[in-house]
Amino acid sequence: MAEHTLPRSGQAPLTFTGQQLAESDGERQSGKEHNRWHELAVWRTTGGKYVVQIAYRTKWQGELDHDAAVIVDQAKDVISVLTGHDPVAHVGGYPIGAAYAERQSRLLADIRARYDSQVSAILESAPEFAERVE
Repeated sequence: MAEHTLPRSGQAPLTFTGQQLAESDGERQSGKEHNRWHELAVWRTTGGKYVVQIAYRTKWQGELDHDAAVIVDQAKDVISVLTGHDPVAHVGGYPIGAAYAERQSRLLADIRARYDSQVSAILESAPEFAERVE
């Protein structure tokens, strides 16, 4: 297992030893390159914990990238982190005002839909993330 160091916006980097379980890079989805996207990854540490990485990337002038990495104890907590994250929290988008309201709404809806698709891909990639019914 390798040592990894993940950046975290406004915090010290997170360093751990572990194995990557899943990743999803949303820059190119459905055959289209996007100007705003998320990079997601999940690792299992040598101590049995999980690290969830959520990175927002943007090519838009005036918007900043944002990096988060969260440590959790169980697989179900990975699900909670990914599904509880607001994918548009760091999106600036169009200027405020009625003239741009519809465009802003479409932009945010598109980013949310693409993020949800990535989360589904991450959760489908490892059997430990499956929801079980007994």
